[in-house]
Amino acid sequence: MQKKSKFRAFVTFIGLNFIFFACFLVGMSLVFGTFNSFFKKPLVSGSAPEENFLVMPGDNLQKIAYNMYNEGLIKSPRSLLWLAILKGDKVKKQLERLQPGEYKVSANMSAVKILKILLDPNNVVKYSITIIPGETVSDLIKKIGDSRLISRDEFAIGTNDLVFLQTLGIFTKSLEGYLLPDTYIFTKPTSAKEIIARIVKEGKAKFGTDEFNQRLIKLNMSFDQVLTMASIIEKETGVPEERPLVSSVLYNRLRLKMPLQSDPTVIYGVPDFKGVLTREDLKRPTSYNTYINKGLPPTPICNPSLESFKAALFPAETNYLYFVAKGDNSRSHVFSTTYAEHLKAVKEYRKSQALNEAIAEIEAEEKKKQQRLDLKSYTAPQKKETKKASSSSRSNRKVISHIDPDLKDEAPSLKDKRRDTLRSILD
Repeated sequence: MQKKSKFRAFVTFIGLNFIFFACFLVGMSLVFGTFNSFFKKPLVSGSAPEENFLVMPGDNLQKIAYNMYNEGLIKSPRSLLWLAILKGDKVKKQLERLQPGEYKVSANMSAVKILKILLDPNNVVKYSITIIPGETVSDLIKKIGDSRLISRDEFAIGTNDLVFLQTLGIFTKSLEGYLLPDTYIFTKPTSAKEIIARIVKEGKAKFGTDEFNQRLIKLNMSFDQVLTMASIIEKETGVPEERPLVSSVLYNRLRLKMPLQSDPTVIYGVPDFKGVLTREDLKRPTSYNTYINKGLPPTPICNPSLESFKAALFPAETNYLYFVAKGDNSRSHVFSTTYAEHLKAVKEYRKSQALNEAIAEIEAEEKKKQQRLDLKSYTAPQKKETKKASSSSRSNRKVISHIDPDLKDEAPSLKDKRRDTLRSILD
């Protein structure tokens, strides 16, 4: 009887343990299911667009969680808060050093994934702003606005805040020239003043070396004057090896008290410039018109590269006073010492321009003719070849006539000689 009692007690003990273990498994399953649903299940099960969620300086996880909830990105603010608690002290310390900025998150991300994104500072959205040599402050205002880093109006106001510019050591009436061309990376939140201050600071570090400062003293010129010279050089030539030569022309003209007669300075002073410099523009009485004003313009006319700044500090030693574009695809110039040499170079430039325009016109006509032939499905190879040769001959005559309309009035021998010369150029 005693043995049966002990057996029953053992069976009861085993049964109770089994029931307890089963209840424990069920409970753990429920807990795991709740955990999985609460922390790993996103608000939206399907696709959802990514959004830039902004974390402001000083935001703690509680504020971030409620902001995300209000923006419809998570199911409950508690999901992020409890998850961070479960992760322990390490995550708590990381959250105390959370990097302000924008993070790309979406409503189909779980709380686990969102927390992981927030804890990695490399996930902060970056805005790349590239200043190209020769761009103006106006160009940058548009570029900043298009980037959506800050508004165009806010940046424009910052560039015109003379009191603020003086705190940066800029005592001219314009920020022009002080924005060193380079690529700059920014993150939100930021302001126009922060952007400008950083670009100016980095530019001054490169422009203000001991070597450059010593050179300024030797030239007896201020930093602003050399920066203005560099901006003109930047606009006058896109060929790197020509920069010191252009610089020498500017210095030689200043030394002889000749007007610089720089087209880019005139253009900068024309607020409604239409793309073609006219005689009226050259006569317009602005402070940037170096055809009617001697000396340098009042401010730089663009943001020059470091290479142009070096050329302004170290001009080539020449006697050049003039230069004009060659008119070909090289973008290079012909430099001259005398006005007679310059006039000859200008004449060659105009001839080259006329030739290029004539060729372009004829090529356009030939293209139209070919398109018409293609539409008519003209398939007579031999006749087509003859017609093409004849058309080419007429085209050459048309170019020659366009370049020199008075050719028909010359003596036959001279006329033939000039025609052959021009035809050889075409060929």
